[in-house]
Amino acid sequence: MTNEERFIRSVRLSCETALSNFFTKRRTRLLSHAIGHSILLDEVEKLSLRGGKRLRPILIAAAARAADPSFDIDEGMQLYCAIEILQTALLIHDDIMDEDEIRRGGPSTFASLRVRLGDVKRGDSAAILAGDYATGLALEALLGATNESAISARLLEAFTAILEEVYHGQLLDIRGDADIPAMHRLKTTSYTTLGPIRLGAQFRGASSTLLTALERWAIAIGEAFQIADDLLGVIGNAETMGKPGDDLRDGKKSALYHAALLEGEDEIVRLYERAERSEAEIERLRTLLHERGLIDRTRERIRSLESDALHALDGAPMNAESHRLFQLLGAKLARRER
Repeated sequence: MTNEERFIRSVRLSCETALSNFFTKRRTRLLSHAIGHSILLDEVEKLSLRGGKRLRPILIAAAARAADPSFDIDEGMQLYCAIEILQTALLIHDDIMDEDEIRRGGPSTFASLRVRLGDVKRGDSAAILAGDYATGLALEALLGATNESAISARLLEAFTAILEEVYHGQLLDIRGDADIPAMHRLKTTSYTTLGPIRLGAQFRGASSTLLTALERWAIAIGEAFQIADDLLGVIGNAETMGKPGDDLRDGKKSALYHAALLEGEDEIVRLYERAERSEAEIERLRTLLHERGLIDRTRERIRSLESDALHALDGAPMNAESHRLFQLLGAKLARRER
């Protein structure tokens, strides 16, 4: 195991410990306030602890270590909680909007609450509250990361930037906006790569030069991550890749759809834009994406973005170990189908 792989493993373990401790303390406080029930906390905790690669905490720790080689992984535990619980909040609301009843191999929060409360409307309403509650818990964790007011202010600024961008990106998705790259940049990159990088860098006082280089890396890798996700939505296999490859059935406006628009592939665009597609039409769409070279060009775009990310770090004021770590993380995020 390389030093970089040990670093990743250690952050994951630290994150799991931090989340477990956070929810244990929060449950104790909830009981002390005589709330009388813990339904919302139950659901937030359950989803937060169920699966997930903890890539966002790893990026926080990697950025902090790049800014300060003396950074100890456990120093970031509160930030790991904040970003993971924020993701939980976003997933809860996203599942409601997309009507997805499965999340991380179990029932999504609204599906679980429909059963617990015995009613669809009550369950959905409670799920909205659970998502809002999770956002509050994430903020609580964030503000517990440091006692230094200047650092807290920088962390809060980075955190609220994530919220602003991801909410506006979700709105573009809801509206079916044609600017797919802008939607991806706001909805995905904001909290998957760029936000965590900013949190870690600001936590350890990164120089403006380093912060700029890390942000450029995060933007390129964030786009590659989303495009790779879109590609898996077409060619993925649920058993081997964790993606069912059903985006064509849903007509998801993805990077492949955007490429078809730009390249004037009218038949592909028409099939994507139909309200419903038969199985024969889905297979026709899949065939066209391969035959017209869109699958191959999408893979090339991912490789190009991964290369851009690496070049963004050229000359960045970080040691060789951090450079190798970001190279490895870039590959893990960009090469999701392999």
